[in-house]
Amino acid sequence: MSLLQQSRRRRGPGASAVAIIVAAAICSAAFACRRQTIAASTTCETATRTVTVNGHERKMPRGDELYWRVGCMVPGFGGFYLADAVNPTIVLLDPRDSAAARVAVSRLLGGCSSAHPCRYVRGQFTYVDLATWRDSLTRILFASGDATSMGVDQRANRVTVGAAHMSDSATVAAHISALGIPLKAVIIGPGIRGVPE
Repeated sequence: MSLLQQSRRRRGPGASAVAIIVAAAICSAAFACRRQTIAASTTCETATRTVTVNGHERKMPRGDELYWRVGCMVPGFGGFYLADAVNPTIVLLDPRDSAAARVAVSRLLGGCSSAHPCRYVRGQFTYVDLATWRDSLTRILFASGDATSMGVDQRANRVTVGAAHMSDSATVAAHISALGIPLKAVIIGPGIRGVPE
């Protein structure tokens, strides 16, 4: 069963569910390895397969791997989600990439069909960039205790950071800027166990 079919079956926001699973897996690794070196692959050839934690390779969650592969096949791919739980929507930086994106999404994510044709919306950031930024922020913000959740919101085409305390959002923003990540690429909100002060 494809990811799209599974998402339709659940009738929930498919891309958000994948982002939550990915964030939970990264969160577990980050807490287990607090204050230890966590290095993630950032090239298409390796990031689609593994992350390296303290010198040991670990498989990435399958959903994230597939999104990475689409992003490698279509450099302007910004994400994929189900609008209204049924309409497959591809986020692209350039609409001229729609044919290549439709083929890649259909092959890897089970997306577009004659019954459910894909629609396209314009994004500002590629999925590969968003996922790379999420991974970098995860290592720093979880280790510092400034965040309790992290993900990629493909509908918004942004990284999401769940702050441990909303009063520390300026600290979170400083970490984002220090890494050279555009502030407009990140949505900061209360974390899973955050305090909405």
